[in-house]
Amino acid sequence: MTYDAATRVATLKPNAALTAGAKYTATLTGGPTAIRSMTGTPLATLSWSFTTAGSAVPAPPADTAAPTVTARNPAPNAIGFAVGGGVTATFSEPVQGVSGSTFTLKPGTTTTATPVSATVTYDATGKIATVKPNAALAANTQYTARLTGGTAAIRDMANNPLGNVTWSFTTGVAPDTKAPTVTGRSPGVGATSVSRYGNITATFSEPVTGVSGTTATLTNDTSRAAVTAVVTYSASSRVVTLNPNSTLPANTRFTVTLTGGAGAIKDAAGNPLTTVSWSFTTSR
Repeated sequence: MTYDAATRVATLKPNAALTAGAKYTATLTGGPTAIRSMTGTPLATLSWSFTTAGSAVPAPPADTAAPTVTARNPAPNAIGFAVGGGVTATFSEPVQGVSGSTFTLKPGTTTTATPVSATVTYDATGKIATVKPNAALAANTQYTARLTGGTAAIRDMANNPLGNVTWSFTTGVAPDTKAPTVTGRSPGVGATSVSRYGNITATFSEPVTGVSGTTATLTNDTSRAAVTAVVTYSASSRVVTLNPNSTLPANTRFTVTLTGGAGAIKDAAGNPLTTVSWSFTTSR
């Protein structure tokens, strides 16, 4: 019970919520030793009744539903997963407890394998956990992802634990990052007494693209002039051939150049050939 002398308002604040739909009576008791004016005149005792609302506002039901995993990438038993990709899991509701010990990735299917070194993150907005390996995964290898639930592991905001979730997938082939090379040349490097009538050929280590009259050239070292030639490439044998349009002059040094680059000779994955040059000398 409080009383504000400035406003002359008395307030009775119940210590607990009143019962819904119940009738209550408030009483102000006056008297020489009860409520009275400052000059001692007693208040006439006053009572009035009221009834609370007919039904109480029900408390929200307690959250007892455990979170679940609604999506996984890669999917269970997927094959051909990119060796540089991140593994993700999407939850049905916001969770807590996602860490490097509760979201792991291991090679094979055994639980005793050492986890892959990785960075684990959680996007609360999207409800997505990601384990991103710190290095590319092995190609054509099976891996197992595991989400560990528990009151001290992955759980929702009401501490309902996730049930453990485990799934496996297999990676695909490693990306081609190896540049093509020249494995054979005719005439050979520094060859002498080379036929003035023959063709010049080079064999690549793998199929390539970008072979043309501007990326496979022949130069007369004496005159510094380019030798016109028909340039052909056989994808099946991986051989480029330069067929000069005229007989080469005798006892002359020539240089063959195969130009590599993003816009020149490269393999199917776009790895460029390192430009290769070599020389030979024709016969007398």
